[in-house]
Amino acid sequence: MYYADLTEYSYVPSYARPGLLNVGWLDGAHEYPVKIPSGEFVEALWRICHHGLAVMRGFHACESCDPQADELTVATLHGVSLYLGFFEIRAFSGTGQAFAAPSLVFHYVVAHHYAPPAKFVDAVVNGPQPGTSEYARLLEHHSEAEDLFRKKLGP
Repeated sequence: MYYADLTEYSYVPSYARPGLLNVGWLDGAHEYPVKIPSGEFVEALWRICHHGLAVMRGFHACESCDPQADELTVATLHGVSLYLGFFEIRAFSGTGQAFAAPSLVFHYVVAHHYAPPAKFVDAVVNGPQPGTSEYARLLEHHSEAEDLFRKKLGP
C-alpha cells in the first residue's frame, strides 16, 4: 500500500488522527529517496519498532525484495529478531508532530537504504522515546482505537 511521505494518514480510518503524517508506505512501483542511514537512526528506529500498534491480521511483504513473497519479513539487530509487516509504529517530534509508518520501514531503511523525510528521522532520534512518560502520553492518544479493538475481540 503506497502513500506519499508526509501526507495525511488514512490507511485505517479508526487509527487516523488529525495531523498524523505518513512515512515509509512504499511499494514496488514508486521510487523513493536513498541514503545510507546513521547507526543512531537505525538504533532509535529499532527501539520504536518494539512498541508497535495497529496490529493487522494479515501482513505485507517487501515488494522490493520479492513482489511475489508470501512470508513475513524478519529483521535482526544485535541478535534479536523481529517480524515486520503486520503492525505500525508512531514517532513524535519534540513539538508533538506525529508520524505513522508501517513496521517494514525498518527493513526499508536498513536493507534498501530508504531515506525517510528529515522530520521523521529527527523525531525518531530526538523526539520522545519509548519507555518515557511523554512517549506513552502521546502514544495513548494514537492508540485508543486499538484498545477498543482489543476489548471487542479479547477474551
